[in-house]
Amino acid sequence: MPKETYVAARQRLLGEFLAIGFQTSAHTLKVPWVQPRGGEWRLWFKPQAIYLNQHSLYLDMRGMSAEQILESVRRSLA
Repeated sequence: MPKETYVAARQRLLGEFLAIGFQTSAHTLKVPWVQPRGGEWRLWFKPQAIYLNQHSLYLDMRGMSAEQILESVRRSLA
């Protein structure tokens, strides 16, 4: 089975983050972002990469869940 496209993965993940209570700019910016309600950090969804604030998480977002990405965020912030 072929991997999903980056565009499809980004849209799916933005929806997942919105569903678990994150704020998002999905429909207002060219490079959308999500952040927890407290705004301590922000994930930027660039065309083929996810950035935590200004640093790449070096993840392939295709096929990943929001929870898997949050685990990478937790490790990066620790």
